[in-house]
Amino acid sequence: MVNTSNLKIGLRLLYNPSWLGGVNYVLSLGRMLKALPEQERPEIVFLTASEQAEAIALEHKNIADQIAPIEATRDLKLDFVYPATQLAEASFGAPWAGWVPDWQCQHFPNLFSNQERVRRYIQYRALASQPVMCLFSSQQAIRDTKALFEAPPETTDWRVFHFPAVFDEHVWTIGGDSIGHTRKKYNLPDTYIINCNKIWRHKNHLVVLEA
Repeated sequence: MVNTSNLKIGLRLLYNPSWLGGVNYVLSLGRMLKALPEQERPEIVFLTASEQAEAIALEHKNIADQIAPIEATRDLKLDFVYPATQLAEASFGAPWAGWVPDWQCQHFPNLFSNQERVRRYIQYRALASQPVMCLFSSQQAIRDTKALFEAPPETTDWRVFHFPAVFDEHVWTIGGDSIGHTRKKYNLPDTYIINCNKIWRHKNHLVVLEA
C-alpha cells in the first residue's frame, strides 16, 4: 500500500469558460484528497496557467496547501501531476497523467465538426501513449481507445478513474431558508427538474424534454 502522506501532488487547475465541468472535476479531486485521514493525506498543489485559473485556485485555497504557476513544476519537486486533456497542458519536470473522458466524437461524428474530431483524435492518441499513466472515465473509453490504437507501451499505464463528486462541507449545511430563497430568486415551483449538462449537441438535451 502506498503511503500517500509522503506524496506531493500537483493538480492542474484547468480553465475553459465553456467547460466548467473540467474545473469542478479538479476541485472534486482536491476535496477527495483533502478528505483523507491526516496520516494518508498528500500535500496538494494547485497548478495554474491563467489569471482565471489562479482566481479559482484562490477562491478554493482551503483545498490546496500551495498555489503555483504550471511553469514552476520542476522547482516544486512534485511526485505526480494530473490531469492533462491535451499535450499543451502537460507539466515539465514531474511525472504526469493524461485524462480521456470519452470518445463521443467517434460514436457520434455528426455532432462534431471535422476540425474538432481530428483535434480530439490526435490529442487523445498522444495522451494514451506518452505519459507514465493515462486515466479514463469509464471502461468503455478504454475499450474504444484499444480499438482505435495499439496497446500502450510498457511505460504507460491505463486505468479507469470515475468522476469523484465531492462537495465543500458547507453545501451539506444549507438550511431550508436558503433553499427557499433560491427558489424565490429564480421563480421556481415546488416541484421542478434541473439538468446541469453543458449545452452541447452531443449531450442530447432533447431526450430529457421528450421524457
